[in-house]
Amino acid sequence: MPRTPDTAPSPDWPALAADPPSLLSSVTAFYAQTARESSEVAAYLSKRGLDHPALMDRFRLGYANRTLGLWLPDKQLASGAKVRGALQRLGVLRTSGHELLTGSLVVPVCDASGAVVQLYGRKLADQQREGVALHAWLPGPLRGVFNLDGWRGADAVVLCGSLIDALTVWCAGVHAVTAACGADGFTDELLQALVREGVRRVRVAFAENAGGHAAARAVAARLSAVGIETLRVILPMGRDVNAFAVQSGLPALSRAIKEAEPFVL
Repeated sequence: MPRTPDTAPSPDWPALAADPPSLLSSVTAFYAQTARESSEVAAYLSKRGLDHPALMDRFRLGYANRTLGLWLPDKQLASGAKVRGALQRLGVLRTSGHELLTGSLVVPVCDASGAVVQLYGRKLADQQREGVALHAWLPGPLRGVFNLDGWRGADAVVLCGSLIDALTVWCAGVHAVTAACGADGFTDELLQALVREGVRRVRVAFAENAGGHAAARAVAARLSAVGIETLRVILPMGRDVNAFAVQSGLPALSRAIKEAEPFVL
């Protein structure tokens, strides 16, 4: 069994159980500490070309390594039962008590106020037993806008189809980047944020495949309808942003973003 982080704080559990946003923020902090002490996470990020020294702290990247339950008060205690029940309602814990995102790199997504409202998990191991998905989100509606504080005031933003791709673009030095929650996850909340923040141009960097093309066209139509110019980042066929960067390097990705072409609807 992996150990809990050496410096994991001991929160005020009764207060957190009654305050879901603060509870989710506390879980995010726990996962972030676990990630900082994990050689598995370091190896995964390196493999994906995401080994920028500031990346983990900037985005509070975490790791769900099955030790969250050890950090919580005992389920036989009143405080333990309350906090575990609250985590089950949030979806962090399954009804069995196991962590939803076990074995995953965890990426928090925040709302406009900076509160964590969603967690995305990507399994570190590509090979999983049948029926186990590589990607997972907390249940319920997709909420939050990724990296909003990183592109407030920007005239142009890069929009990726996944959080891993957005992290890759950030590592390439393009910090005005956000992401849809999957190719079909361009939410009204994200669209409204782009409009509200005065973004005038969006470079769409979705995977270069049939699904990515269709999703990018749908996004471009919605952006055009609200007066935002849309460009398409051209990648090699069959590649997404991260795969292209791993194969060709971050400078090549940066060039591809700069050379984005007008979208023809």
